[in-house]
Amino acid sequence: MIMWGHITRLSNPVSRYMSSYKIAIFFIISGMMIAMKAAKDSSYQENGNTGTIVLKKAKSLLKPYFIFSLIAALFDLAFLTVTNQQSEILHVMADNLYATVTFRGISVLWFLPALFFGEVIFYCTGIRNWKLWKRYLVYVLLPVLLCLLSVLVGRADKLTDNVFLFYPCLTILKSIAAFWFVSIGYELYPFIEKTKSKWTYSWSAVLIFGGVNGVLSQINTGVDFNMLKMGKYPILFFICGVLGSVSMIILLRQICSRFKMPLLLYIGRNSLFIMATHTTFYITSVLIAIGDKIYPVETVSAAYYVKCGVLLFILTMIEIFMSEIYNRIKLKMRWNSNTEKSIDRG
Repeated sequence: MIMWGHITRLSNPVSRYMSSYKIAIFFIISGMMIAMKAAKDSSYQENGNTGTIVLKKAKSLLKPYFIFSLIAALFDLAFLTVTNQQSEILHVMADNLYATVTFRGISVLWFLPALFFGEVIFYCTGIRNWKLWKRYLVYVLLPVLLCLLSVLVGRADKLTDNVFLFYPCLTILKSIAAFWFVSIGYELYPFIEKTKSKWTYSWSAVLIFGGVNGVLSQINTGVDFNMLKMGKYPILFFICGVLGSVSMIILLRQICSRFKMPLLLYIGRNSLFIMATHTTFYITSVLIAIGDKIYPVETVSAAYYVKCGVLLFILTMIEIFMSEIYNRIKLKMRWNSNTEKSIDRG
């Protein structure tokens, strides 16, 4: 869904529908994973284990964030050099450095620190152990607060023009939004689990939630999680994020439980890598440029959807190839590390 949104440059109903929940679903699934682990391991319920969990999250999310940020900066440097834009190098490199250290992120890399800080807030507040009425009060008031803050930030021209203030503000607001969706995912886990074995409930939820989100997403235009643009009606940003995510999660679970979907499962396991690399390394931009040269389409039509579908397929194949290389390198490094530890013990 995210790759589709970056391939389709023309506004269209499919992209508007996907944009309403394509980022939120990652955060909600993260909350569900926390709830699943908590159900299996009681230590996940204890606040005393928070420090260890946060360190693990930092290693799994922030470490690749900084590695990919360095590679992305080098790609920018190479691109500017090859295209004879040396005068822009200092400005772009300075912006990349500041975006990285403030966790604003280069290109789509903002997602990794947003997820990290969202989960850190979740663990550190211990909201999962709060009384029910307190949790629900937060779930109601926090979206209202974020809507107001996003509108104020968007209207503050001096702030948006000043990256030194805008980048940290954007990081904070997106992290809080991520925390909200992670918390909602944690709360929704028991409900979604109950629909797993109940075919009627599952498809009813898919049709109702997906249908309502389909209508609301066309009303709430202009959604962009990266810039925290919540659309024409900001409160729908949260409603659509939940409805769309729940309907898609239940739908995919029902499909995967009945059919073997190895490609879909592979993409799911490597989704963070794919998310972090498909635009950062100019892959998507190059494919779009080639597609426009071969078959230019200026209006949204059946031909436009076919063209974007072909580009999406090619991009997916490239990302799978890159993911496989990345996974093999990780596996080899892990094997070498374990071998060294075994030798040291010997």
